[in-house]
Amino acid sequence: MLDTIRTTDTPGESPDHPVRLNYAESAAWLKQELKRRFPKVSFRVRGSRGTALGWTTVEWTDGPTVALVREVTGAVEGTTFDGMTDSTDYHQTRAQWCPKREQWVRPWLKSVDHSRHWSDAFTQRVAEAVSKRYNAPIPPRDQWSRTSPFGSSWSQQHMWDSIVWRAGEDRTTID
Repeated sequence: MLDTIRTTDTPGESPDHPVRLNYAESAAWLKQELKRRFPKVSFRVRGSRGTALGWTTVEWTDGPTVALVREVTGAVEGTTFDGMTDSTDYHQTRAQWCPKREQWVRPWLKSVDHSRHWSDAFTQRVAEAVSKRYNAPIPPRDQWSRTSPFGSSWSQQHMWDSIVWRAGEDRTTID
């Protein structure tokens, strides 16, 4: 009975029967999708070798927040590491339309690490926004970890470096 059931789908014709991509193809798909979603930003997608084969790092400067990039990388992240239980969790990735190949594909990468870098210009814009918000002068950069825009002695989370970091991570651009 089961041998009479046949699928008429050719791999890639439908989201129910996608082409499975290997690591290199999945990394290329991810880079292409990031470029499509954020055309003004240059991304670097690097895979690990050896024991960590398949683990990927995505790096970029300024541009979108980590949360926005995770919306894209989450579609290809097949495993994540849970440090609380010291175990790997496996996830089913979703079929994605690949315009370049004109077919449905299922990319799969192990865990994806995100590394957003800030340019000096972006850091300065964030500091200016914080300065305006709290009506406080911007101290010299080497004093950010010891100075608070609130004046007197505050906890570490109220120092310039912490506040600027949180403000920059919360937004893509500063008005």
